[in-house]
Amino acid sequence: MIADRSARTRKVVGLARQLPPPPHHHRPGVKVFEDLADDPEVTIEGGDVLVADRETVLVGVSQRTNEKGAEKLAQFLFSQTPVKRVVK
Repeated sequence: MIADRSARTRKVVGLARQLPPPPHHHRPGVKVFEDLADDPEVTIEGGDVLVADRETVLVGVSQRTNEKGAEKLAQFLFSQTPVKRVVK
């Protein structure tokens, strides 16, 4: 059974408001991808993302990661990291 996306979104947004920023926000050189919350039509699940090597990331499009999420992640990776290929 897969959890309802709207319920998961509320849970994540609620937790984000209550918790302090994660430690990586304070480490230089760490890229943070935070723009997903700006567009309710974009969804991505960390379990659908696999780093194959320094230049290649695999993204599975599923019920929890949609095409828009995969595209937005690819745009971020191309502009902010050494990644040169995102395979969907």
